[in-house]
Amino acid sequence: MNFNSRVYKSISSLPFKLFNKKILLSYMEQSQPNDNSLAITVTNKLILAPMVRIGTTPFRLLCLKYGADIVFTEEIIAKKLMNCIKVYNKDLNVNEYISIKDSSMVLRVHPEEKGKLILQIGASDPDDAVKAALVVKDDITGVDLNMGCPKHFSTHGNMGSALLNRPDLTKEVFKIQ
Repeated sequence: MNFNSRVYKSISSLPFKLFNKKILLSYMEQSQPNDNSLAITVTNKLILAPMVRIGTTPFRLLCLKYGADIVFTEEIIAKKLMNCIKVYNKDLNVNEYISIKDSSMVLRVHPEEKGKLILQIGASDPDDAVKAALVVKDDITGVDLNMGCPKHFSTHGNMGSALLNRPDLTKEVFKIQ
């Protein structure tokens, strides 16, 4: 990995940025994009980190109202998100991603989050991660692969911190130049 380039590069087929949380939060210097990359500047930004059961739409909107520049969703499992359909909720003026399997709402995105929302995804399969990200690509600015969660619900499926033991899988999901 070459950190000197300061560029977070996406998989070539994705039209948005793909992030690794640990690197994004620990290496917050201005990105220098080149012709073949997509980048986001994080210098001097107030960023709401992803948090379980708190990174919901109301909390993200409050954080934006009080000065956050970038907000993260809570971790959303790729297998769940890739089986969702997008539905516009006119009463709340939001896009909702509804599971086709059980009709549950998986993600809700407000227009005020445009250009500021990073999806945190839980995945152990590169294809699932890409499929899930493509479902919400129009409503997000980037994707963060969760590689830090030590909780059983993540690690038992080879997600979260379990990916730290599987650099081969991680490398398939994203590349940093």
